[in-house]
Amino acid sequence: MAKQFKGELIYNQDEDKHFPYLTVQQTLRFAAAMRTPRTRLPGVTRSDRINHVVEVLLTAFGLSHCRDTIVGDDYVRGISGGERKRVSIAETALSEAAISAWDNSTRGLDAESALDFVRRLRTLSDRKNPFNLSY
Repeated sequence: MAKQFKGELIYNQDEDKHFPYLTVQQTLRFAAAMRTPRTRLPGVTRSDRINHVVEVLLTAFGLSHCRDTIVGDDYVRGISGGERKRVSIAETALSEAAISAWDNSTRGLDAESALDFVRRLRTLSDRKNPFNLSY
């Protein structure tokens, strides 16, 4: 898998592991920087694309209010568990991988956030399925 499908398959584990001292915005900027393609639309710089993608994800996942708060972990106080899960989901969305595997993806989310997550997955699936085939 690592040799043939590098970057095309991503696994989002149950436990949210992040660099605890980075802010939400820094975490998403790092993830966006790692997946920014070498070739972009004409006139779009690498920095412009990263900034745009991060702003879109902060808004889409309801993380704008905590952009400058550290992510934290079990030992370092940071954002809430639901917000941390949404950061993990946003990082996975940034990868733009062809196949995404999720382990207990809605743990720590309230019902509304879980429903939003499932709707976003559906939207992404429809977008990546150009013929809108049902399986």
